[in-house]
Amino acid sequence: MLTSSLASQVDIRKVEMAVMKPWITKKVIELLGFEDDVLLEYIFSLLEDNENPVRAASTSGSAVPDPFAVVRAWEKMYSS
Repeated sequence: MLTSSLASQVDIRKVEMAVMKPWITKKVIELLGFEDDVLLEYIFSLLEDNENPVRAASTSGSAVPDPFAVVRAWEKMYSS
């Protein structure tokens, strides 16, 4: 499941950001235990980068405490 979900590319122009932003905010709060406005704005700026609208998921590095959270986010963007 992990690799098959992340193998799909997402055209970020087709993602409903009004749906994604609250969901991302909730997940960041769950992971950190508090709301980090700087981190959220950074995440949103990466997602709203119009120069490269087609994205591939990346889970490189050990900074992701729950790689399945990345998969769930990717699946949510892919389906929206």
